[in-house]
Amino acid sequence: MKRKHLISLLLAASTQLSLAQTSITTQPSQAMPSGSAQTDPAAFAEGEIRRIDQSGGRVTIKHGPIKSVDMPPMTMVFTVERVGMLENFKPGDNVLFTVRSDQGKLTITELKPKP
Repeated sequence: MKRKHLISLLLAASTQLSLAQTSITTQPSQAMPSGSAQTDPAAFAEGEIRRIDQSGGRVTIKHGPIKSVDMPPMTMVFTVERVGMLENFKPGDNVLFTVRSDQGKLTITELKPKP
């Protein structure tokens, strides 16, 4: 009887540990502060500007994969963190950018010309 109880406890503990590890490994990318993306070149996604809405603070980008938010390549509209970020860009420019996800709303935190 004691052996069955011990096995049950070990299985329960193993399951809890596995769930905790999954939670720890999937959360950091969603909670990454915007400043940390600036120091890691791998955090930048590549794309081409298709349309700019300067007054609305939005930009349409045809982009490759965005690893920081686990997004496949597509064309979509992003909000920018600061409207002034768009001043030196025009449709057709190739860019590098970082994205932050706030409850599903994607915001570009850094935008620079692709060298």
